[in-house]
Amino acid sequence: NFLKDYFIYYRPKDIVSGDFYWAQKTKNGNIVLTVADCTGHGVPGAFMSLIGNSLLNEIVIEREIERPDLILNEIRSGLLHVFQTDSTEPKRRDGMDMSLINIDFSKNQLLFSGAMNPVLIIRNKEIIEIKGDSQPVGHYYGKKSNFTNHQIELQKNDFIVLYTDGIIDQFGGEKGKKLKSKMFKQYILELVTYPVEEYESRLEVFMNDWKGNLSQTDDICVIGIKV
Repeated sequence: NFLKDYFIYYRPKDIVSGDFYWAQKTKNGNIVLTVADCTGHGVPGAFMSLIGNSLLNEIVIEREIERPDLILNEIRSGLLHVFQTDSTEPKRRDGMDMSLINIDFSKNQLLFSGAMNPVLIIRNKEIIEIKGDSQPVGHYYGKKSNFTNHQIELQKNDFIVLYTDGIIDQFGGEKGKKLKSKMFKQYILELVTYPVEEYESRLEVFMNDWKGNLSQTDDICVIGIKV
């Protein structure tokens, strides 16, 4: 409903998924969109996905917070509240890795904040990668700091890609190794030479060829948006 030229490649490992995507059009016409990878997959991951969706609805729709870094900060606060643990017990690693963007099509401007995960911008046959902060949203053992807000000036025909690590961690190929980000990026550069409506089916063929007879390693979610 919010976008024209885009594709979604969403393949849960099980019936339900720990990966999810969420989008909302703000009052000023911007698009807030996230791709998230929750702790675990299957039912535990799906449970975390429901909490993530609920927090996004509250933060973005009800409270009208639109800046990506502030949204991630608020989601972390919400998750820490939901999964409160006794101070004498080890903290659970409940949380999610996220790429979250706010697109202003009227100004061709992108705001991005990431928890472990990056955003890719394909421009003139090259990839611009903006990395997320090295901390997830939720509990973890490292030092917590506020998430970083990145502002990127977009150009016409830029292609924005958000993804979870399920696709780059998929085992396959002749040696049964992980796909890894380098090969995934190389394929994305090839993919954008085709019409957008073919992206999902072409990525499906690529992944099936890569994994061969091996089972799917993790939930997979990839979203691409043409400016």
